Amino acid sequence: MRVPPTILGDARNPLDVTRHNEYLARALNGQIAFGDTIQNPNAQGLNTDVNLSIWKFEGTTGVGANTAFTLNHSLVGADGKPRLPVCIVGQTTKDGGVIYGDWTTWTKTTITLKSTTANTPYRLIIA
Repeated sequence: MRVPPTILGDARNPLDVTRHNEYLARALNGQIAFGDTIQNPNAQGLNTDVNLSIWKFEGTTGVGANTAFTLNHSLVGADGKPRLPVCIVGQTTKDGGVIYGDWTTWTKTTITLKSTTANTPYRLIIA
C-alpha cells in the first residue's frame, strides 16, 4: 500500500488529517516487507510483495577469502531513477563468513564486496 504523500483534502480539517493518519497506520502496521523470497521484483509482476527500496542477492563468494567480487543491482529511489546503495541491511552465510565492502566504490548499478571466508554461500540484502 502506498500512502498519498500529502493529505487528501484540507489539512486544516481534523477528519482529513485523521484519515491520512489511518492510511499511515495501515501502511506501517505489519505491512513493511522484504518479501517472502530471496527473489527481487521483476517486470512480469512476480515477487511484488517487497515494498522497500532494497535489492536481494543469493550466491557463493569467490575462491579466496578476502577476494573482491562484484554484484549487479537495480536499486531505484522514490523518483524511479537508479540510486547508490547506502548499506548492507542483512546477510546470512552458511559458514559464518562475514561479507563486507568499501561502499565508496559502489555505483548505481554494482557493488563490490569481499568475504572473510572462501566459497561462502550467502544471502544478502542491500538498501
